[in-house]
Amino acid sequence: MSGACRRPSSTRPPAGALSAPRHSRRALSGAAALAAFQDLARTEGIIPALEPAHALARARDLDAELILVCLSGRGDKDLAEALAALQLGGETDPR
Repeated sequence: MSGACRRPSSTRPPAGALSAPRHSRRALSGAAALAAFQDLARTEGIIPALEPAHALARARDLDAELILVCLSGRGDKDLAEALAALQLGGETDPR
């Protein structure tokens, strides 16, 4: 590892940067996440994991011109669970 990676940064963060809120949490239904899961699979052929499906569902509610969502994980591992929840009506929140 290079020495630069082991040394702490010598610059200070801007005033107020540490106290500024960087995120917020919102409740989201399992049905909304499953709908986003289904839509991405149908439109793009990508099976997302359930965690990013929740992020995709939340992104739908945001009023922004550009939103980036990281599709981490493997949706094929969650596929059976998502399909079972969809057959039950989608109101079960698997996570």
